[in-house]
Amino acid sequence: MATLLAPQRVERILLSNPACFPQALPHMYRMARIPLWGELLMTLSAPEKFIGGVEYIGYVDKTRFAPALRALYTANLATCRNRLRLMQLIRQLPADGSDMTAATHLPHLKTLRQPILLTWGRQDPLLAEGAGARLAAVLPNVTYEVHPDLSHMPHEEAPERIGPRWALFLNESLAP
Repeated sequence: MATLLAPQRVERILLSNPACFPQALPHMYRMARIPLWGELLMTLSAPEKFIGGVEYIGYVDKTRFAPALRALYTANLATCRNRLRLMQLIRQLPADGSDMTAATHLPHLKTLRQPILLTWGRQDPLLAEGAGARLAAVLPNVTYEVHPDLSHMPHEEAPERIGPRWALFLNESLAP
């Protein structure tokens, strides 16, 4: 959205398994959308419950979820305020696959002119199957890289592989 609103401020775009299209939401997301129930869920749930969700959607190889990163997620979600903010973000998502009210960006994706690197972990249990290819087909000037062995957060699950590729892409703009 930042690029669509101010394209002159963005030179290159990196995307990693973005939730771009409306789709069915996971059970916990649907529960968090219900007024009062969502607040209760977010207030009473332990941070570890959410960290289990991060691990489930983000990693094929659960042993790659680094203890230091897990601790950062836990510390962030230890405060009720941050869990309630997460609930607010979830409530901004489309309600289901046919809800286009939160998808005002979709018709404008084809207007992006910046180079785009779309990194996709194919074993993503959160996003609808085929969402990566669908997005790549809409975006102009895109390089679409699929990682069949990774999940929703390929940059966290395999930083030694994804990080250098991202750095190369971002630094291409600095070449003389």
